Amino acid sequence: MDILIYPNQLKGEMTPPPSKSYLHRAIICASLTKGKSTIKNILIGDDIQKTIEAFRSLGVKIEYLDNQLIIESSGKLQFKDNHMVHCGESGSTMRFLMPILTNKKGTEFYGEESLLNRPLDLYESIFSKQKNEFVRFGDYIYTEGEFKPSEYIIEDDSSSQFISGLLFVLPLLKESSTIRLKENFQSKKYIDMTMMMLENFGIKIIKHNDSYFTIPGNQQYEPTDITIESDFSQAAFFIVGAILNGDVTIHHINKNSLQPDKEILNIIEAAGGKITYKDQAIHVQKSTINIHKIDLAQIIDLGPILFLFASQSKNKTIINHFERLIYKESDRLNNMLEILNIMNVSYQIKDKTLIIDYQENFTLNNVVSYNDHRIAMAIAIMATLADTPTVIKNMQVINKSYPTFLNDLENLEIKVEYLS
Repeated sequence: MDILIYPNQLKGEMTPPPSKSYLHRAIICASLTKGKSTIKNILIGDDIQKTIEAFRSLGVKIEYLDNQLIIESSGKLQFKDNHMVHCGESGSTMRFLMPILTNKKGTEFYGEESLLNRPLDLYESIFSKQKNEFVRFGDYIYTEGEFKPSEYIIEDDSSSQFISGLLFVLPLLKESSTIRLKENFQSKKYIDMTMMMLENFGIKIIKHNDSYFTIPGNQQYEPTDITIESDFSQAAFFIVGAILNGDVTIHHINKNSLQPDKEILNIIEAAGGKITYKDQAIHVQKSTINIHKIDLAQIIDLGPILFLFASQSKNKTIINHFERLIYKESDRLNNMLEILNIMNVSYQIKDKTLIIDYQENFTLNNVVSYNDHRIAMAIAIMATLADTPTVIKNMQVINKSYPTFLNDLENLEIKVEYLS
C-alpha cells in the first residue's frame, strides 16, 4: 500500500491504541493459567496475532469479542512433536515464548529473515550451559529440552525481552531461581512491566534491587481480568506531531505508567513543549523547541521519531545510546540517517554520539517505509509539516503494531490518499 500525505496541522482529539507490550504479556500469562481470563481494550496487529496463534496451536482457547480477548486454558500446553510456532516478524513473540515453549518433543520457531537474524546469543548460551538444543536452520530455529532452575547471571543487555522470557517460565519450575543483571542494564523498565503483569496473574517475584531477583519455583498462574492501558510508544508519534505542528488532545494517558516510553513527556517538557495535563488526558500544542540531549538507553523504540524531532530543535541535539537501533525490524540507525539526508539535515557521529542540526524547511517527496512500522509512522508525522506532499511506499507495514494509525491521522485533519 502506497499513500500520499498532504501537509497540514494536526487538530482534534484522539486515543492511542492499547499497549502492545502489555498485551503480549497479558496473553502469555492468561494462556499459562488454569481457567478463564478476560483482557479488555485490545488492538490486534500482526505481532499480537502471532502470539495468539502460537497459543491456539497449543490448545489454548482464545476468542475475540467486543474489544476483548477471552482466554481459556487448562494450564498445560499441548505440544506436538517438533511443534511449529510461526513468529512472523515479531521479536516479542519469539523471545518471550522461546523459554516457555522449549520442551522434550522439540519446537521449531519460524520467522521472517529479519527476525531470525536478530541477536539471540543470550538464549544460545543458556541452552548450551543447560545441555539443551538450539540449532539455527535457514528459515527456522529448533530448540529441544527443558529450562532448569539456576542462578542466571546476565551481562547481555541487547534486549530486555530475554529477561522477560525467563521470568515467564522460571516460576513454573520445581525449584527457585535467581537473576542478576549487569549494572545500567538497558530497557530495564520493560522488565518491571513484566513483573507487574506476573503479579496481576498471581506470580511472585522477589525484587532485591533493580538488578537482582529471586523467582520462587512451583508457582501457578491464576486467571484474572485486566484492562490494557494506552501505548506511549504509539502516542509519541502524535505528541511529537502536535508539538511541531498542531493542537491535539490525547485521551487515556496514564501518567503513572511503568512504560519506559512515557519518557517522551519529559523530553517534550524539557525542550519547552506545551503540554497541559487534565485527568487522564493531555493537551499538546505547537511549540518552539530546544532539545539538548536525548539518551535512548531505556527508550530505544522512540529512536525513529526522536531523530526527526531533533531535526526541528532550534539548537543542536545530542543523542546517545543509539547503537541497538541496528537490531530492530530494520537497521533503524542507518535508515533514519538516510531519511535525515533526504531532508537535508546536517548531522555527525563522533565517539558514539550523534549530533543532529536544525533544519527548518524540508521535503520528503517520495520515500519508502523500509518495511519498518516505526519508521513508516515517523515519516508520516513529518510529512504533515513538509513543504510538499509526501509519497510513502509500503505503508501496510504499520499493520505490525498499529493498523488504525492512518485512520487516527485522518481524524486529526490530515489528508491521506491511498495510491495502491
